[in-house]
Amino acid sequence: MGVEDTTDVLARLKLLKSEDNKLTSLTQAISLLESVPNKRTPSEDVLSSLLTDVLKPIFASTPNPNLTPAGRKNLVSIPPTTGRFNAPFLENDRKSWKQASWPIDILRYVIHQYESQPAPSRKEVVEKQFYLLVPPILALIDDSEISSKTCGCELLGALCDTILECKSSILSRSGLADVFADSLKASFLLLPTLTPEDESLTLLRQLYPAFRALASASYPPETLSTSVKSSHPEATLLMPSMAGTKPSYPYRDPRQQMLDTILRHGILASYYHASDHVAIAEFLVHEATFIISDMQINAVKYLSQLLPLLRSILTNPLGAAYPPLLVAATELLGSLILHCKPRIATTWWAECLRMCVGCWVMIRVDLPESNPVQPNLVMIVRSLRDVVGDEKFREAADALIKEDEELKDLLYPA
Repeated sequence: MGVEDTTDVLARLKLLKSEDNKLTSLTQAISLLESVPNKRTPSEDVLSSLLTDVLKPIFASTPNPNLTPAGRKNLVSIPPTTGRFNAPFLENDRKSWKQASWPIDILRYVIHQYESQPAPSRKEVVEKQFYLLVPPILALIDDSEISSKTCGCELLGALCDTILECKSSILSRSGLADVFADSLKASFLLLPTLTPEDESLTLLRQLYPAFRALASASYPPETLSTSVKSSHPEATLLMPSMAGTKPSYPYRDPRQQMLDTILRHGILASYYHASDHVAIAEFLVHEATFIISDMQINAVKYLSQLLPLLRSILTNPLGAAYPPLLVAATELLGSLILHCKPRIATTWWAECLRMCVGCWVMIRVDLPESNPVQPNLVMIVRSLRDVVGDEKFREAADALIKEDEELKDLLYPA
């Protein structure tokens, strides 16, 4: 995330102002930015004024029922006053921030400026202004237009990166991590054919990284591992029930639950719906690799779903028509083997070897020798050999080479 230069933002805003002299809020924003000395970081007061005096009134026209006016989580949700069927026709008139792009430019500027704040005070500044950022970001994510949703996801991802860097627990403390997660989930199935492929892909490329950033910023792995050891001894053992009380259940890692949501309701559901669109399928498989890396051993419960999916990709007779999807599939397979070694060794190694052999046979005919898929397959087979043991691997490999001598380059590379 790069810091936006104040001079450049100010120049863009002045250009917009020259086109419409009636924009009072824009005049306020320009005045505040002009107070920032050249090549200096804007003060906390300037950023706070931009959020409070300029952006808050603009985004207040469409309040979120899950938030209080102060930007905190509303424990008693209030249903929207507008009817559900005519809301899409009225919402654009009510959203004054949609009349021009400058409110989003200012919001992006504020978030990017946190990076340039002095390190000792950065966490304090972010936590003070966090509740002012929540309503506009949610308004963007919840909007009906793909462009607005994409901007909202981009800004949420940048904010979460800053929160993680500051080691702040503001997302989990406030309870707003779940509010953001619910808004992001609503965009999972904006897929073809109801959504044009190019628009869908543009949104997904910001949606999934933002959701992963939200999981990391809300529940950092090191924080959770410490809390499990110190505060949740029941994480690995069922606590015995006491007379007159309900039994205790194992501690459930909230970060893993969020990652489960991304993989199960996002990637897998979307893939089965839109796998005919190869660019989207490639992106989803590529994104699954990041999720598996975050899940680590917890990903074993998805082997029975992910491995058949990968087999259908790697052994598809038409797979060579779009090599990037094959590359993404081999990367995901390698990640599964790396993080799920015990289950792969006992149950799935033969299936993994089978799909590698099927892919090798296909691409040696349909792809040039310099293709990037072959080296990936060789590395995967080498990792399978390490996982299952040399003796068992050699037994299977020798039987395969008897059937096809050319498989030696895959199974026993020079």
